[in-house]
Formats: sequence, C-alpha cells, structure tokens
Amino acid sequence: RNLLTGETATGERYSFGYFGSSWSQLTSLRLGKNFFRGLYLPKQIALNLGSLEVLDLSNNFFSGTVPDGLLDLTNLKALRLGSSGLKFKNDELPINFLSQLQFLQELDLQMCGIHGTIPTELGLLSQLSHLDFGSNSLIGSLPTEIGLLSRLSHVDFGYNYVLKGSLPTEIGLLSQLSHIDFRSNSLTASLPTEIGLLSRLSHLDFG
Repeated sequence: RNLLTGETATGERYSFGYFGSSWSQLTSLRLGKNFFRGLYLPKQIALNLGSLEVLDLSNNFFSGTVPDGLLDLTNLKALRLGSSGLKFKNDELPINFLSQLQFLQELDLQMCGIHGTIPTELGLLSQLSHLDFGSNSLIGSLPTEIGLLSRLSHVDFGYNYVLKGSLPTEIGLLSQLSHIDFRSNSLTASLPTEIGLLSRLSHLDFG
C-alpha cells in the first residue's frame, strides 16, 4: 500500500487513455489503496490493456462509470473495483458482464452502488474462488446457480440489507467454502442443513 495521489480534470485527455500501446503486454495493474481522484476510465480500455489478468482499482476516489470496454478484458482473472468510486451505468450490472469474464477467479464489487437482483449468470464463473458483493443494494434472494461455483472459498454479501429469503440448499455443494458473510440483510427461515457439509468453513457471519 502506498499513498499516491492525483487530481485530474474531466475528460479523456486526463483519463487512463494515456496508457499507450507500449503497455499492451501488461498483465497486472494494481492501483488499489491510494488516493487517486477524478480519474476516468476510457471507453476503449481494452485497446491498450488487452493482456490484463489483474486489475485492481479498489479503495480510491475515481470518478464516472465502469466502461463497457471493460468487458473486452477477457483475460481477467482478478477484478477489484470495491470502494473505488466507480459505478455501473444505471447502478446495475450489465447483462453480459459475468458471461464475458469467465476466467475470473476473484471479483470484488463491494460498495459499487449496485441495485437489483443477483444475476443467475453468476453460475457461469466456474473459476471463481473469491466473491464480494458487500455493501450494495441487492434485492431478492441468492440464486441456486451459486452451487455451480465449485471453487468458491470466500463469499461476502454483507450489508445489502434487502436480500431476502433463505440460502439455497445448493450452498452445501461448495466444498471449498471457508468464509461466508451475510451480515445485515433480511434473510428469513433457518439455515439449510447442507451448510453442515462445509468442512473447511472457518468464518460464518449472519449478524
């Protein structure tokens, strides 16, 4: 962690567009936990950063929305936008957001202002081990498709407040799960007995 800072004016001239073609082989870009302010991501971010496998912009003060071009970074294995200041258009995940980033192993969208239901396309991320949707405004219940994420070890949906219903029994299929956080939601009913099958579980929070 550093304490890098930078304030920019609005517009593409001061955006990430200055990452030139010489960065086309870059595989890891980690700018998390700094104090970048007012920096915008260009719409065609994938043109110069198409080889990225790790993109970490978390815990900053960026501006604007997550560009559609992010979907073209199809080699991404880790995407960390949590508490970055970036928001999604209309505060919703694009329909094809999860289906196009199928190599993701880590997805951090904490405090991204996301509204709506949890998309069933979540089940397409077969490589996913770390999932954080904490502190958003998700509604509805956890889809049964989460049972398809056989490599999942960490799941956080805490502080969404309006997630309802009960956990699907399919959660018992996630044998690698060690961390579950659903604190400060509106879940009802009892925990599924299948949660007792999770022998690696070390953290369980429904406070």
